[in-house]
Amino acid sequence: MVARPRATEQVRSSMLAATRAGTRRGRTTQGQWTSAVLENVYECTSRDPNELEVWCYTDRLSYAPGDTVCFHVNTTADRYSLEIVLDGDEPTSVHGVEGLAGAMHPTPEDCSESGCGWPVAYEFALPRDWQSGGYIVRTSVRRDNQRFEHRHMFVLRPAVPSRDARMVLVCATGTWIAYNEWGGSNHYEGITGPNINAFATRLSTQRPWSRGFVSQPKGAPRIGLDRPPVMGAAPGLCARRHHTA
Repeated sequence: MVARPRATEQVRSSMLAATRAGTRRGRTTQGQWTSAVLENVYECTSRDPNELEVWCYTDRLSYAPGDTVCFHVNTTADRYSLEIVLDGDEPTSVHGVEGLAGAMHPTPEDCSESGCGWPVAYEFALPRDWQSGGYIVRTSVRRDNQRFEHRHMFVLRPAVPSRDARMVLVCATGTWIAYNEWGGSNHYEGITGPNINAFATRLSTQRPWSRGFVSQPKGAPRIGLDRPPVMGAAPGLCARRHHTA
């Protein structure tokens, strides 16, 4: 872990003011991306244990058949559900478990850079006959009439690379990580540095994906442009922010 200067409590409270459970706001350094990004809206664990939420990440981004997946989960609920879905034109549920014991864990302020450090909450050995591809991990919690769902993902590699395959999909994991702002920072905006307003020069894979990163739930709002941007403009990309799955 790289030591960095500590900001004053006044700066910290203004930069990290919570607006609702799991969502916080900050300011990005002026002059860094002045025409594209002025405000940093990001997700992180709630400071209120009464707010319903659940977050999940896995120990690796990809696995081979027979490998064991370690799920790191943080939730304010006593129990949560976990489902693994094979993604595709027709998503297929391949594994699910209900009533897993939930627990809250401390989350470092620099988790975007150093990782969350949550303990393993659930382990699952991948069957050797599962199809290679992308798998979505849905963790969800309920309380009274409230429901909160988070989606993570991992890739299952083929047991034996095929020479007869007509195509290969190269996952843009570097780009995904660069844009994931969960915890406060990515490679374009963030809460690093002495004033908590700079982007991160390094990022950790040991944190959840922000909601909407893995898949857009049906009916998720999208913010479109009223007219095509003019040459040289830098429109903000905000379609995946401010939805609830």
